[in-house]
Amino acid sequence: MNNMKKKYLFLALAALIPAVLFSVVISFPSIRQTVVLFLCGAPTRFLESMIGRSFNPLTLATKWDRILELIMNIVLGIIFLLALSVILYIELFVIKFKQNGDRTTAVCITVLLFFSSMGIGMMGHDIVFHLQRIEDLACAIHAGEIPTHFNYTMALAGNGTSIIYPELFLYIPAVLRALGLPLNLVYKLFCILINAATLLIAYYSMKRITRSRYIALIFCALYSLCLYRLININLRAAVGEALGMAFVPLAITGIYQ
Repeated sequence: MNNMKKKYLFLALAALIPAVLFSVVISFPSIRQTVVLFLCGAPTRFLESMIGRSFNPLTLATKWDRILELIMNIVLGIIFLLALSVILYIELFVIKFKQNGDRTTAVCITVLLFFSSMGIGMMGHDIVFHLQRIEDLACAIHAGEIPTHFNYTMALAGNGTSIIYPELFLYIPAVLRALGLPLNLVYKLFCILINAATLLIAYYSMKRITRSRYIALIFCALYSLCLYRLININLRAAVGEALGMAFVPLAITGIYQ
């Protein structure tokens, strides 16, 4: 058993370390530029496209750009899978849970997070709108205009969406974007965080009502994989509605109590 655990850990680290290094290189402009200069002596458009670029879906124009974005999405998916594999390993073999039921709960929620996040992509009815909001908030953070109430680049002439459209949680991806991470990466991380919050809140809420871990896990699975919720976050890119649905079980628990 110990040999199996060591082998699994070695394989996970062997795959995770290169993936993390690649992600760091393509994510931070200063590191990216250093690598480009080291490889070719001067930044060329080809190498800058291959290992650099912000992969900003709002500015992708050529077919080559979209092919690179597809490659980036595949790499991000592999990193996500490897990260979840490491988390599962830690939950199963490293953390000493007080009860076996706690371990079962942690593993089930982790697996549900993977399945509920499989369909996250850069397409959707409202995707451009929300990406622009994140980009504008990142620009506002760079300019020191926090909080901001006006999106200066939206709809060409600017837009006062921030006045009537809540964006407190949107500062999470905006801060990551301001730090230099690609826009598509921060959006996907934000959607994964929404799914994680939905799972944890759903489990906690139903556990408070029923006092049963098994019923709470069943509800957690049904709610997180609900077709309407998945359509909201994957097809419609309705970030606001997906966020709202994360807190619905908590509101129901409050009414029950």
